[in-house]
Amino acid sequence: MENQEVASVLNNALTSAQPLPRELPVPASPAVGAVASPPIVIQTKPQLQATARQSRVLGGGFALLVFGGLLSLGLLWDNSSHSPISVPPHENSVAQAGTGSSPSSNSGSPLFPEFGLSPHSPSTNPFALLPPSDPPTSTGHLGTKTPLTQPANPAAQRLAQGMAAQRAGKNQEAIAAYEQALQLNPALTPARMGLAMIYLQGHRTDEALKQLRLAQQSDPKNPAIPWQMAQTLLSLHRAPEAIPPLRAVVHLAPTNRAGYVLLAQVLMSLNRKDEVYAQWVRLAEMQPKDPEAAFTAGAIALEVLKRLPDAERWLRQAQTSSPKDPRVPLLLGRVLGMRGKTEAAAVVLARGAQQFPDVIELHTLLSDVRWAQGDKDGAIAALRTAVPHVPASSGGGVPLARLHVAIGRLYAMRGQWPAAAREWRDATKLQPHDADVHGLLAEALWRSGDRAGTAAQLKQVLAIDPKRHDARHRLAKALADLGRYNEAQKEYAAYLKAKPNDVGAMVQQAALYEHQDDIPRAIESWNRVSTVWPENPLPALQRARLLRKSGNDTEALAQYRYALQIAPNDPQALSGAATLEEKSGQEMRALTHLRTLASQQPDNEAVYAALLRVSEQKQQLPATLNFLKQQLSKNPHHRAAYAALLDGYAKSGDADAGRTVVKDFMARYPKLTAPRMALDAFDLARAKKQLADLRRAKPVLTPASATPAAAPLPTPIPNTTATTPSETAPSKDDAAKPDSNLAPAEGEPSEHPPESKQ
Repeated sequence: MENQEVASVLNNALTSAQPLPRELPVPASPAVGAVASPPIVIQTKPQLQATARQSRVLGGGFALLVFGGLLSLGLLWDNSSHSPISVPPHENSVAQAGTGSSPSSNSGSPLFPEFGLSPHSPSTNPFALLPPSDPPTSTGHLGTKTPLTQPANPAAQRLAQGMAAQRAGKNQEAIAAYEQALQLNPALTPARMGLAMIYLQGHRTDEALKQLRLAQQSDPKNPAIPWQMAQTLLSLHRAPEAIPPLRAVVHLAPTNRAGYVLLAQVLMSLNRKDEVYAQWVRLAEMQPKDPEAAFTAGAIALEVLKRLPDAERWLRQAQTSSPKDPRVPLLLGRVLGMRGKTEAAAVVLARGAQQFPDVIELHTLLSDVRWAQGDKDGAIAALRTAVPHVPASSGGGVPLARLHVAIGRLYAMRGQWPAAAREWRDATKLQPHDADVHGLLAEALWRSGDRAGTAAQLKQVLAIDPKRHDARHRLAKALADLGRYNEAQKEYAAYLKAKPNDVGAMVQQAALYEHQDDIPRAIESWNRVSTVWPENPLPALQRARLLRKSGNDTEALAQYRYALQIAPNDPQALSGAATLEEKSGQEMRALTHLRTLASQQPDNEAVYAALLRVSEQKQQLPATLNFLKQQLSKNPHHRAAYAALLDGYAKSGDADAGRTVVKDFMARYPKLTAPRMALDAFDLARAKKQLADLRRAKPVLTPASATPAAAPLPTPIPNTTATTPSETAPSKDDAAKPDSNLAPAEGEPSEHPPESKQ
């Protein structure tokens, strides 16, 4: 956090600070015969500024702007008798640290809003150094008090003359009288304070500070002197120098909170966070009933130092010291939630919401906690409880509208879009000119399937803010869904004019043109996509598809080949090009593309079928069979490749050679199931074909035959399987096994079909 932000946070958090007592008892000077210093009156004006509560309902989670809703303190001294001089803040001054509202006085705006000070405008009234009704007295040798107006005490006489002259505005006479009094009694504190006030009015700041230091030396136990010195230094933008006198004030008046408050503010403006926290902790420990000390210590621990255990400790103490402060349960509930104590947080916030029903932040934070607990109904109920406490006329309807927006968000998070739409519709009634609220309602209606309602709300959004390009894009899609194609195209055109590189919108526009059977404009849309995506083959593929749809195969093939230049292994481009090349008599190019495609998709049966078909047409089966064997040697796991290999050999008239090749793969890879499954399927198909041929060859009986001749037995299918040396000379291990030619393996169809039953 930057220094300015830190100072502003603490300045807003310091509330209800009680200033130093108007009359601080000042001990008498130890000098024999010295004048007893009367009580010095410090005229202070504590100003409590109540900031308007602003409902935090649009955001989620525990991220509340707590300090934004706190009551802020301005330590303001009555400067009505002086005219402040406007001096630009120094770049390293304390004035730069605060961002809060600047307190004002009748004489002008103070230069330091966080401290309420103006340069050369003393915070103590020099006329009040001595009560008018109580003339100065002197302590005699016997302890008796003698009025200073008696000729026996010349120093007191000069002091009285100086004060009278100062009241009359005769500052030069007052200075002369004060100086004469100090010559007679250098420890006469009121005279030095009077001189300091006159010098400050005359912008003689160095001389004023000199008098204040001399006064402190002569009366070191008087807290009013370092207090005035600190105020003077702050008004001169010398915040670091004000820290020692403020520490002296705290030391001399440990039970007075104003010293702690101002010292904490100065330290915070210098970004000395730990020292700030220490001051408030010390005050909270010394004065446990202080209405602000414990709360501010907890707030700093949470917001500035991020010390959650310390924050919880002090905020729990603040529950006792400030039971009527709604900020306490708000901040404590937040801390408990951040520490994972959601049950305790819910209890604290529920009690706070019941005690302070008009503090909307308590309801919203309670809703967040319940949602985190999984109590979604309770979260919605917490927000609904706040609705009656927010009048529709309050804040122009904004707080209540935001509350409805928050409730709608919870419904939306549950997927209850119709309920969310009801809440957001209520919000639009309260804020009819809020484009965001109309946009939320449009989203809920879209999710609910109400395209007409969506379009109406999106038009409202664009009427309020024509630059909501996303709303225009969604409007175009809604109109297209409604079948209002011309309106949709108009919105797409307007949107793409503002967002010319939105590929998604271009694709949707092209699809809409295609749906309208406007192929040329659809192709134009894909041309625009190609300018944005020059390295993507999709536009060329889509143009090829549209050209084929319109019957222009030549241009379509050119687009497929253009796509292959961009992406040589694109499956769609390979397939499309091969199809059109086969159709146009360019079989050799088609074979090249099909082999590439088969390498990419080794389980695609359609690719193998096209590959075998084109190979057979161009008498390229041997080359294709070699290609398939090479592919299987590289990767022997693909059943479709084995099936294609067997089919290829069958087409070449040498099915048994194909079986031999597949069996060879089975021998090399005994654990593979793909070749066995392909071989079984091939043999089964072959047996079925032969059986069908036998049925077609069966003789038909004629009526002339008295006795039907016996049907001839089916000719056994010869075993044409090529044998290998290992098969002709079985090993000892295979001697006990049945002949594979006679007893097929389990799952393998017999090469001798049944006779009588078939």
